[in-house]
Amino acid sequence: MARPKKKSVPTLNIITFCDIITVSMVAMFMVLIIVIDQAMKTPEVRPIPLALTTTNAPVYFECRSNQVFFIDRTELEILRAKTMSELRSRSVKQEDMLQNAMNQDIGNRFYRFDNSFLMMGLVALHPREGASGSSLADLDKPDDPIRSLITNLNVQATYAIFLVRDDAFDAYRKVRDLSAQRGLLSGWEYLARDEAITFEGSMSKIRAE
Repeated sequence: MARPKKKSVPTLNIITFCDIITVSMVAMFMVLIIVIDQAMKTPEVRPIPLALTTTNAPVYFECRSNQVFFIDRTELEILRAKTMSELRSRSVKQEDMLQNAMNQDIGNRFYRFDNSFLMMGLVALHPREGASGSSLADLDKPDDPIRSLITNLNVQATYAIFLVRDDAFDAYRKVRDLSAQRGLLSGWEYLARDEAITFEGSMSKIRAE
């Protein structure tokens, strides 16, 4: 009669176990070295532009549709004053003048006045539909009007203010860098896509950076 086979007792292979422990320790050590190396590196921090108080006169530009437009406040004010003077001379009553003013298209080829604000003595501008400014490619051309204007601004007497809409940050960065190369101080303000341009409140207090 055959003897029954003895059941084998499982044994631990100590060499394989040590190999696993060794590999795990080496991997953890390498991870520790990488973590320490990254932690010891000094991060590259870009300085935040500091607002400057300046007595220089602001010159306004709008950035929209990845184009840059010059807001000629002097020209616009002359057009407004001329139109209102003509309306006063033709109107018998104040009410007539106000009514006629509401129906006027006052502005230049880039902007028109919001007449409802104008009647309250405030300046609010809306872009003309279809008006074209200086594109990214145009700003590289020596005869581009925006480039020429920025190049010829007196850096001791003026600084540039850029009113930036959310579809024109590339154009803003381009024209801002152009201003910096010229040595011209500049500041900026975000405008919502359909927001009117005013020169009251926060926009009248935009500082140079």
